[in-house]
Amino acid sequence: MIKAIETTYAGHKFRSRTEARWAVLFDYIGLPWLYEEQGYDLDGTLYLPDFWLPELNVWFEVKATEPDAPSWYKAQQLTKASGRPCFIGWNLHKPAVTVGEGPADHEQYIIWPCGHCGKVSITHSTCLVASVMLEKRGDTKWAREVLELSGYWACRCSFTNQRILINGDLFEDAHTLARQARFEHGETPTRRMG
Repeated sequence: MIKAIETTYAGHKFRSRTEARWAVLFDYIGLPWLYEEQGYDLDGTLYLPDFWLPELNVWFEVKATEPDAPSWYKAQQLTKASGRPCFIGWNLHKPAVTVGEGPADHEQYIIWPCGHCGKVSITHSTCLVASVMLEKRGDTKWAREVLELSGYWACRCSFTNQRILINGDLFEDAHTLARQARFEHGETPTRRMG
């Protein structure tokens, strides 16, 4: 078995570079995070979630590759026990996270910074795309209703402003910085807090 390299970033010792790179991304888009803040006993299974995202009130677990069945099971158990969603992110090249009952039935969500207020949100990726398309056709009422049904955390600007606005440049810059982050020889990626 290949062991991940522990990595120090922002005063935390991460168990892997992948976790540290997600922390870089969260910092760049201005999303506060707590790393391995608390462990839990989920019916005899000990679980230490990677991140708690207090602004969104959700858990965020990081994997190097697409999660296996035990990873999905633990995330599902944490969701049930805490009443808060546990998202799993594993690929910084695709800015998406998932949550679900297991590998076959998870759904894809996306983290996106609002172009109105800058707050970060998580929403179902298909619903976000559908909302933007409905809005472009001039149907803002349905665009907002679709987004509301999607399981939408945080920013409510899209429900009070004229247009759904996504800060895609900030998001792409954050992913680029996170993917390119180097930690060797004392290097530290640039921290941009919001």
